[in-house]
Amino acid sequence: MGKSKLPPPLPRCPAVGTEIQRSKADEAAYRAIERVAGKLLDKCDSHLRMTKGHLLRSMKLTHRSMVVLVTKGKQEHSGDLLPLTRLQVERLFVCMLLTEDPDKYLPRFRKAAWKAHATSFYRDQAELGHLNHCKEYYATQEAEIAEFGRMMDADDDEIATLAAQLKGQQLGSGFSWKEIPVLPNLASVEDVVSDPGLKAVARRFYLAYNELCHYSHGGFLGVMIGGLLGGKIKSVDASGADVFFERQVVERTFPCSYVCMMTAATLFGLDYLDDPDLVATVIAGWSPHLCDAMTLGIVVWDAWAKQALGALT
Repeated sequence: MGKSKLPPPLPRCPAVGTEIQRSKADEAAYRAIERVAGKLLDKCDSHLRMTKGHLLRSMKLTHRSMVVLVTKGKQEHSGDLLPLTRLQVERLFVCMLLTEDPDKYLPRFRKAAWKAHATSFYRDQAELGHLNHCKEYYATQEAEIAEFGRMMDADDDEIATLAAQLKGQQLGSGFSWKEIPVLPNLASVEDVVSDPGLKAVARRFYLAYNELCHYSHGGFLGVMIGGLLGGKIKSVDASGADVFFERQVVERTFPCSYVCMMTAATLFGLDYLDDPDLVATVIAGWSPHLCDAMTLGIVVWDAWAKQALGALT
C-alpha cells in the first residue's frame, strides 16, 4: 500500500509558530524569570525567597531542556516533552500554594522534599543494609537523615513516625505518632487559592495537565498514530508526520511550559510592583506569546495576569 497523509488535525488557534518565533518568546520569558528570581535571591534571607527563586530557575532550565529535545533530538523521542511539561505544571501549582499561604505550605513543601529523600534511604537500607560493606554506612547515615529532616522543618515526632512507618517498627518511647502533612493534590489547588481569577487559571492548567497525562500514559506517538490510521496504513507521508508532530506534540507542550513560566514569574513578581523595570520585563514576557495567539496564554492573561499586573491590553 502506498503512502498516505495523516488525517488533518482538529482546527486550533495558531500557537507557537516557527522555531524563530518560539525562540523570541522563550528569551522574553527567560528575562522575566531571571529578573524576578534575581530579586528574590539578591537577599537570600529566608527559606521562602530561596525556594521561590530556585523554583523559577528550575522551570527555566526544564524549558531549555525541552528546546534541546525538540531541536536536536528525533521526533520519535519527542514524547518526552509531555512529562517535562507536566513537571512545569506541578511546579506552578506549588508556586500558587506558596503565594496563597506560605506559612502553611512552605513547611509542607520542604518536609515533602525531605520525606522523599528519607523514603529512598530507608528503602535502600532495607534492601542493602544486611550486606557487610553497607552495614556501617546505613548505621551512621540514619542520624544524618534525621538531622536533615530537622533542617527541613520536620520535628522529632514526624521524623520518628516516618522511620517507624518505613522500617515497619513500633514508634519508640517518648514520641507521639505524627505524620507529615501532604501538599494538596493538583485537582484541589483550585479550591485552595482565594483569588477568583487565579482559580480560573488553576482550573485551566489542571485541564491541560490531565490532557498531558492521557497522552503520556498511553505511549503517545504510537497510540495516536495507530488510532488515527486504524492500524491499516503501514507508512505515513513525511509531510503529514511533520504536521502531526508540530500540531500534536509541540503545540501541546511548549505553549503550556511557556505560560507556566510566565504565570510563576507574575505570581512572584507581584511582591515587587513598586519596581517598574521588573513589571515591564514581566509584561514584555507575555507580549510575544499573545502575538502568536497561544490559546492558553490568552486565557491566563485575560482571566488573571492582566489585572494582577495592572497592565493594559
